[in-house]
Amino acid sequence: MSDLSKVRRLGVVIFALAIGAVFLRRPLAEQLAARGDTSMLVGLTNRAAKYYSRAELFDPSVVQESQLVMLSLESDKRKELLRVLHIIAHLPGSSLHPSLLFDRALIEWRLGEAQRAEVHAQRAGQLHGPIQDWLFAGIIARRRGEQITARRDFEMAAHLAPKDPRPKYELARWDRRTQ
Repeated sequence: MSDLSKVRRLGVVIFALAIGAVFLRRPLAEQLAARGDTSMLVGLTNRAAKYYSRAELFDPSVVQESQLVMLSLESDKRKELLRVLHIIAHLPGSSLHPSLLFDRALIEWRLGEAQRAEVHAQRAGQLHGPIQDWLFAGIIARRRGEQITARRDFEMAAHLAPKDPRPKYELARWDRRTQ
């Protein structure tokens, strides 16, 4: 076989890989993100971070903000928390999306920004209405020393889910403290 023939074959292979990369970018990114999810499930956060970052290289839209939030909350790295907070804050419609607001609240709480976390948790509760938003906001308010706000948040949770024992527990805990 001649050298020219080898060069042509190599050229065909490189061309095929380039074309394939264009068309297979999204499936490759989805597979890498799925491997990242699997790694998160078994507690291998460093490996998950590698898979997610590789997936973002192929197609940034594949990695969901919830995956990034979970990864950043597992991390002790302030830089990673700030990066994910920045991503969430700049997503279109993030100020009107309850789950994004709640994710922001979780990250802000982890960063020690309790007041901002409380505001975002309350806003998520106003938009969405599940009691976990209100419970989280109440717990943050109580820890910040805002007892009236905390009681109001727990009462809102109790109003939204009268049969759920969690708001009742928080209110009973409140009553025991004030007696």
